[in-house]
Amino acid sequence: MRFLLGFLESPFVVGVLTIMGSWYTPRELSKRISIFYPASYAATMFSGYLQAAIYKGLNGVGGLPGWRWLFIVFGIFFIWAPIWGFFAVPDNPHITRARWIRPGEQVRHIARMEAIDRRKPDPLTKARVLAIFTNWPIYVFSFALICHCVVTQPLNYFSVWLKSMNRFTVYQINLFSTAAQAVGLVTTLLYSWVSDGLGKRWQVLLVPATINLIGMIMVAVESRSALTFVGYVLNAASWGFWPVIYAWAIEIMHKNMEERAIVIGVAQTLGQAFIAWVPVMILDVGKYAPSFHMDFSVMCGVSVLELSSIFLISYFEKREKARTEQAILSE
Repeated sequence: MRFLLGFLESPFVVGVLTIMGSWYTPRELSKRISIFYPASYAATMFSGYLQAAIYKGLNGVGGLPGWRWLFIVFGIFFIWAPIWGFFAVPDNPHITRARWIRPGEQVRHIARMEAIDRRKPDPLTKARVLAIFTNWPIYVFSFALICHCVVTQPLNYFSVWLKSMNRFTVYQINLFSTAAQAVGLVTTLLYSWVSDGLGKRWQVLLVPATINLIGMIMVAVESRSALTFVGYVLNAASWGFWPVIYAWAIEIMHKNMEERAIVIGVAQTLGQAFIAWVPVMILDVGKYAPSFHMDFSVMCGVSVLELSSIFLISYFEKREKARTEQAILSE
């Protein structure tokens, strides 16, 4: 069941980001991604509150434990989502068949994309695939996404730390854990609005990356104080990294929709692959909980690598722009 869930849901984010990159300009893109991406935070917050309510109010009702009621209620609430998405998702403006998009509106969006040189889909040939895998974005963005996927994992152990304090009930732990999700939601929107408004990508990305490093240092040096609580919350405040770096990737590869899709897909896949084994190795609850001193020290190092990836992408972007300008002048 877990395999099927992962297999079926894994293309979703990549597909949505590819479609968004075909409809929105640089002044709009990060904001739109920031509305889509934090939906997962809002869902986690909602599920946390719902889980607390079910545990408190439905546990034992009808002879069923609370966790069974959780699956029943969630299934009833969310079965409509994929059905609605099948009809509502518009695809690329050049080939969309969504009935809610009027022909005149479709033409206007195509013109908007052509004005910023965001080109229509082209057939994916072997030569184009080879060009994608011999160009820098797929490797540098993968490095950045791997780092960020890894450094966002500590918040998953926030509830473990709260439980170790022996001061909170299950109900309270569920509520406190969702507070960090709220911080992630608000800061994600903030970073994206600022990034689009100022037209700055790497400069804004330095903020969540630095905040995360500070949070990891706090958690690494102290295990049973308010400082630890703040450190975990700061980890959530770094999640706004996602929409901005995705918007940056789409802008850098604006001429090639297929490259955008492949690069984002590979980077996302590698990031998720790393968090499948890294937490098992360095965040072993049985060995290191609840302090994780050594583990969060490693996370501090990965946070430094995340910061370095921002400068690395900026370097390659500037180099590519310089080469393009030089080629134009040489003609």
